[in-house]
Amino acid sequence: MPAVRLFIALAIAGSVVIDAEAQAQPKRPFVENGFVSFNAAGVFGTPELSDRVQFEANAEAGTLDADYSAGAFAGVDAAAGLLVHRRIGVGLGISHANRSGSVSVRARVPHPFFDDRHRAVEGDANDIHRRETDVHAQIYYELPHRGPWRVRFFAGPSYVRVEQDLITGVETQEAFPFDTAEFRRAATERAKGSGIGVNAGLDLSRMISRRAGLGAVVRYAGASVDLNAGDGRDVSTNTRGLTAGLGLRVAF
Repeated sequence: MPAVRLFIALAIAGSVVIDAEAQAQPKRPFVENGFVSFNAAGVFGTPELSDRVQFEANAEAGTLDADYSAGAFAGVDAAAGLLVHRRIGVGLGISHANRSGSVSVRARVPHPFFDDRHRAVEGDANDIHRRETDVHAQIYYELPHRGPWRVRFFAGPSYVRVEQDLITGVETQEAFPFDTAEFRRAATERAKGSGIGVNAGLDLSRMISRRAGLGAVVRYAGASVDLNAGDGRDVSTNTRGLTAGLGLRVAF
């Protein structure tokens, strides 16, 4: 992803400048009081989301069921933390991920001539987007340093914002006598929602200079979210999953 590569390149360039300026100043003992991290990340999980929708066709009500599958999300992750008491610190993390995939649709479409004679229609709706933005408040514990290695365990509450394309109806291809119909495409709308959840994980890094290093983060985060689908209808989903990322660490 070009945006992810640019994000990491800018972060690395910034850390090099910071470290170069620090080394140009007179040498004095450096005590780490906090950190900043930048990561390219993937989100691994299967958000639970299925929906049943009623729609009108041929002056009669039809129904459709959509099962929203989700594989890995690609995204970015950043965090910052500050020690407040010995090895205990407070931090804030932000992660953003999105994906585009297909959704399995099963519908019962009313017949144009006869009541209560619905035709079964099945197909896949493509380019269905989902976007998640999470803000993580954290309390972390930092293990005693072992040479260049740094290990932090963290946990706290999360605020989650989700945007999801939802299937609202189907278009069919059919011909006289209209006893059967074939799936053509799906109609969609963008739904949004937010929720409060929890997060926990660890950050492992290896410093390659006094102020800069490389690291990995693994975080579990989960929240329940009600998506506002319009017309007073809410659709429940969750964001449970693991985030794994690799990137830059800057100490201050």
